[in-house]
Amino acid sequence: MNPSPTPTRRYTLLQRLAIGGMGELLLARASGAGGVEKLVAIKRIRSEYASDPTFVSMFLNEARLAATLDHPNVVRTYDLVDEGGSFFMVMEYLHGESLGRLLNAHATAGTRLELGHVITIALGIAAGLHCAHERRAVDGRPLDIVHRDLSPGNVFITYEGGVKLLDFGIAKATSRTSITMGPTRKGKVAYMSPEQCVGAEVDRRSDLFALGVVLWELSCGRRLFRGDNEFAIMNQITTVDAPSPRQFAPELPEAFAQIVLRALHRDPAARFQTAMELHDALEAFASSAGVLPSATALGRHLCERCGEREVPSAEPSDEFADRSGHTLVVPETTATPTATPLHRRLGVVFALATGALVGAAGVALSSSHASPGAAIDDTVDATTVDDASVDDPTPTAIAAPAASPAIANPTIANPTIANPTIANPTLANPTIANPRSTPALDEVTSSPKDVARRRPARTRRSPPAAATPSKPEKVVRGVDGLLPGG
Repeated sequence: MNPSPTPTRRYTLLQRLAIGGMGELLLARASGAGGVEKLVAIKRIRSEYASDPTFVSMFLNEARLAATLDHPNVVRTYDLVDEGGSFFMVMEYLHGESLGRLLNAHATAGTRLELGHVITIALGIAAGLHCAHERRAVDGRPLDIVHRDLSPGNVFITYEGGVKLLDFGIAKATSRTSITMGPTRKGKVAYMSPEQCVGAEVDRRSDLFALGVVLWELSCGRRLFRGDNEFAIMNQITTVDAPSPRQFAPELPEAFAQIVLRALHRDPAARFQTAMELHDALEAFASSAGVLPSATALGRHLCERCGEREVPSAEPSDEFADRSGHTLVVPETTATPTATPLHRRLGVVFALATGALVGAAGVALSSSHASPGAAIDDTVDATTVDDASVDDPTPTAIAAPAASPAIANPTIANPTIANPTIANPTLANPTIANPRSTPALDEVTSSPKDVARRRPARTRRSPPAAATPSKPEKVVRGVDGLLPGG
């Protein structure tokens, strides 16, 4: 009997958090076993683009890459579900603000971030990038992940001061399990590296140039590359060296300005070669300059500058008040009966029991030939296990369910019936194990009509109805082989 599938992951959509050009971000409540619940963010492609294979491939590429990254400075991806070809990426819910909003708040007030906050943010971004750049596949091959879209909008700061790298939607990787995007120009133009602007091949050093742009803007409080159009901005990036940040923020130490300018060098070979190299240079500067990076201080500053939003309610908004179709249920994969350990054990026990039955029947046949006048009927009633007898190994408590046919001698009619309570099949039923005793002979030598009269009436049991999800819940499919369990 197949057990009904048990839902292990349930996502109830609560409200819409943001809408982008091709996707949207939703807040959801995740429910698991034992009543465990937490808020998660669900990213999905907008309905008008959901059928475009290019967008779907890019979305699945992001999920594959993000699922391999487990680092405090990278947003975590928990799950990916498929609702009839529409994919939902379940991610860590972050409570805070984007770095872009913090910069805009300072620009509006005409102020700049303190150097300690700048270094705290830059250290977090560099650590997250290094995690992505160094990630390897399960067989040990480098994935060579390049983010290619680093900007203040893709960096998130929590109210506790955590710095998180977001959105690997257009990341490039040389992985067999992801699409490999060629040297096409993708990303926000003002944060592209020179090689990315001209469509050349990019590597991790391209992300370091983008981090240099972010670092320059954090310390100066203004945009680095400006222009009337994208062509004008790309022309600046590819032909003009970036000015020193001290030109707009004279109070900045020269050693810090040199770190920024090295990250912004137009020649990739003259930049920092790894994100960790840039990370270590910033740490060394902070130590020598007496600047103390602090996540707690950064979180406090974010609340003061942008205001702290309340934690969103776990109750659905008006848009999702009708829960019909707004709850996604991912059922556990149900194994077939032959694949379960219980049925394998029952099969082994039954093999032993049937061997004992055949042996007993053979002894009985030989006894009939040795004892004149002893006639043995060819039909032997099968002894099977009722559900209640599993806990009671007493032979007299064993009953025959209606669905169990008789076992002919010596042919076994139904090889799927087993008795898990019999430790020694040859001694479990004395009426079979000792055919020479008088009760056993009376039982075996009875006529077929007597056996038929004693055989209890058998009625087929109806299997229990499979559990079905309630109407408001929509059963969806987990993506096997793509992500670890959420």
